Amino acid sequence: MVEIRNLRYEQGYQQQLILVEHFCLQQSMHLQQLLHQ
Repeated sequence: MVEIRNLRYEQGYQQQLILVEHFCLQQSMHLQQLLHQ
């Protein structure tokens, strides 16, 4: 039970990291577009 819970927690954590990275990427791309205008 504990192992399964840890695995689910890790998967959720990885998904959050991916979302954060994606958000940061979008923000930096948006900033670059603003700078180039």
